[in-house]
Amino acid sequence: MMVVAGVHVMEDVLSDEEISWKNVVGAKKTTCDKPLGYNDKILAIYFGHLDRSLAEVKKQSKAGDRR
Repeated sequence: MMVVAGVHVMEDVLSDEEISWKNVVGAKKTTCDKPLGYNDKILAIYFGHLDRSLAEVKKQSKAGDRR
């Protein structure tokens, strides 16, 4: 999943270059919708995962301090 349409998407997927995915699959027209990074529901999930990961790292760090 890509959160934003960066250089990879714009150049390797949607460009007019011979090796872009657009040309490899023979698409006549391509578009790029608004990035997932602008979707509030996706951001809530994304930051929820980050919060849980950070809490786990802190928990493991504290457990390591007790050893």
